[in-house]
Amino acid sequence: MSRLDVTDKDPFANAELEETPKDDVSGFGFLFRAVIRYARIYVLWTVIGYCIYYVATNYFI
Repeated sequence: MSRLDVTDKDPFANAELEETPKDDVSGFGFLFRAVIRYARIYVLWTVIGYCIYYVATNYFI
């Protein structure tokens, strides 16, 4: 990577296109990522809710 000119106002003005990371995601990849992200959250809160239900029904009632 070349040294940036410190007199430049824009530090990314001389950056090459090949050095910028690209994230080419297909439609299926986008949906897969969304499903994984929200399924993880759903499973987490379901497990927490079940633990609260289990403790409440077995130890407090």
